[in-house]
Amino acid sequence: FANTAPIAAYGYGTNSPATNGYPSVIPVAGLSNTVFNVQVILEGFTDNNPAAADVLLVGPNGTTAVMLMSGMGGGAPALNLRLAFADNGAVVGPGGILSSGTNQPGDYTPDSMPAALPGNPSPPAAPYKPFLGSFYGLNPNGNWSLYVSDRQSGDLVQVTGGWSLVLKTTPNLIVTGPASLISSGVLT
Repeated sequence: FANTAPIAAYGYGTNSPATNGYPSVIPVAGLSNTVFNVQVILEGFTDNNPAAADVLLVGPNGTTAVMLMSGMGGGAPALNLRLAFADNGAVVGPGGILSSGTNQPGDYTPDSMPAALPGNPSPPAAPYKPFLGSFYGLNPNGNWSLYVSDRQSGDLVQVTGGWSLVLKTTPNLIVTGPASLISSGVLT
């Protein structure tokens, strides 16, 4: 699932809502079962000081929220990166250098996201979950929201190619032949 509309947030000394795409929404429909695995991909991530960028993913229930990055990758500017986030990705600390690839979510400056611009919904309040596994077991259908902001005055964070969401749901259990339940709860 994808939303290719660009996102831009200008910093002015405190958390700043994006001037467009706050939040950026991907509607998901038609999936059965519950969330089993989540991956998020940002296309064209650019920021002179990526450690000042905050990127928050909120699930369709409107309350489960995972901080994908905050205070992460302050070692060098990021230019047109394809950033993927998955729980089994590489760890990038506050002084690390961001590069295109798959990273674990990293929240090194825990704080709340800014209020929305007039007429737009605000993100849920902190604290935020540290892992994408926090979405496991939820209904995947509905609006997934990505909130992007910047905490540095004069800075600009951009996601020029939008973002995508890769969802896997729990498989259906199909029993073929006779089955019995052992006392330990194991199906044979």
